[in-house]
Amino acid sequence: MLRGRQYFNNDIKYVSLTKHKCPHCANALKTVKVSRVVNSNSHEAKDFDFGLWDITVKGDVKFTWKEFECPECRAHFTVDELKKIEGVYEEPPEIDEKTEKRQNIINHIIFVVVGILILLVIAYIKRMIQ
Repeated sequence: MLRGRQYFNNDIKYVSLTKHKCPHCANALKTVKVSRVVNSNSHEAKDFDFGLWDITVKGDVKFTWKEFECPECRAHFTVDELKKIEGVYEEPPEIDEKTEKRQNIINHIIFVVVGILILLVIAYIKRMIQ
């Protein structure tokens, strides 16, 4: 039984706004959705993120992302593979745990402050209506 679904938007500008050619036959590539159900206890779970906010999902999760496919020769490429082939691949910068925790705390604080501001605006509007 599926316990969750996650959809990855891998580099929207690169996938959607750029025209790509097949390195094998030079035909235009099209994007296709690829899905895989992964169990959190399986050996391939280390390659997927089962976290949803502060909750870790246990069990089967369906992961969906976009890849490239050549309609002519049926060659299949991930976004990272095609970036390497085209020479635009960039290694993601290393982020240490301390910086990541600090950023998570800042994000939570901003979320709470924005929520409080929205509640104050709603209360003010209700007060003005009455």
